[in-house]
Amino acid sequence: MNLSMDDGAGFQIDAFDTSPYVMMPYNPPEYPEYMAALGYGKVKDLYAWLFRTDNEGFGRLERLAERLMRSHKINFSLRQADMKQFPREVTLLKAIYNEAWEQNWGFVKLTDGEINYLANDLKMILDPRIALFIEVDGEVAGLALALPNVNQVFKQMPGGRLFPLGIFKLLQRKRYINEARLAILGVLPKFRMKGLELILIKAIADSGKAAGYFQGECSWVLEDNDAMNKGIMAAGAELYKTYRIYQKSLKDKA
Repeated sequence: MNLSMDDGAGFQIDAFDTSPYVMMPYNPPEYPEYMAALGYGKVKDLYAWLFRTDNEGFGRLERLAERLMRSHKINFSLRQADMKQFPREVTLLKAIYNEAWEQNWGFVKLTDGEINYLANDLKMILDPRIALFIEVDGEVAGLALALPNVNQVFKQMPGGRLFPLGIFKLLQRKRYINEARLAILGVLPKFRMKGLELILIKAIADSGKAAGYFQGECSWVLEDNDAMNKGIMAAGAELYKTYRIYQKSLKDKA
């Protein structure tokens, strides 16, 4: 683990023939064996789900979401992130993130400094077409944020170097990137269980497809986050990669 769960966590324990998506860790296959040999055991698994934007499961998902919203009489609207109002959007992201994930295992609230630092980094790669807010009666209720998989560009850089030739690959990144990682999808507690999560999943898939992304990873999701995992599975996604967090008890040295 890094300083918090927001900075990347877990040892990859399978799917070593696949490349990591943006901001996700990677390790050689023997690392989990080293942890076991040192007496560490599993404490939590984190799931990565693989989407294809042409998946027929999204149609079922939309119908289910519509039934739920009709039963709850939900009046919603979707909008893209407004890059001209970037500070405002970052403030909304922070408020939603800190409230929607508050009860998650291992969660630590983001400070203003942390969210501003992260936002400034992500602004360079952010595609507003796959950064969506959902509103209910004019009030922001949740968001879905996908990131273009810039790792696809980095793999094309000669020797992995940015300069002198790699910078051209980065500037022409649109030619190389056709994958995205759904990094954040959350709904505020008072709006949950009304179908908004399903609508966000369907909307981000539609927006991604229209923007030229054919495939995406939803990561990571706690193994015991049943509501989110069931929703993702209903969309036809494939559970294809797992990250594991280990721990062991330390004996008193008294």
